[in-house]
Amino acid sequence: MSFHTLALMKNLVARSEHEEETPQRVEAEFLLVKKVEKVITSSQTDALYLQYFYDCPIEKLVVIPPGIDTQHFHPIEKQLAKKKINEEDKKIVLFVGRIEPLKGIDTLIYAMKIVVHAKS
Repeated sequence: MSFHTLALMKNLVARSEHEEETPQRVEAEFLLVKKVEKVITSSQTDALYLQYFYDCPIEKLVVIPPGIDTQHFHPIEKQLAKKKINEEDKKIVLFVGRIEPLKGIDTLIYAMKIVVHAKS
């Protein structure tokens, strides 16, 4: 099995009780880690989280990094990319991910505020 996210990790970055995962979910994750034969993670870091937070035995963990279609997604020259989105004369910051605390978008937004105010 693999987890989409880990409740204990989400709870570490939660800013309020509203953002925290339920004790039932945490309990279910512990039970799953205990019962399944293998746990697939997308990174060595996630594997370490499972070992540390969920006491997952290392022999149960399998790291399979996510992949992409490199025929469709590949680097292109910066000016060409800006031209494709009609923003040739602007600086661009790109964030890819869901807007939620675990992803760190707040850090990006705060950093951009600092950059903008530093230029003023």
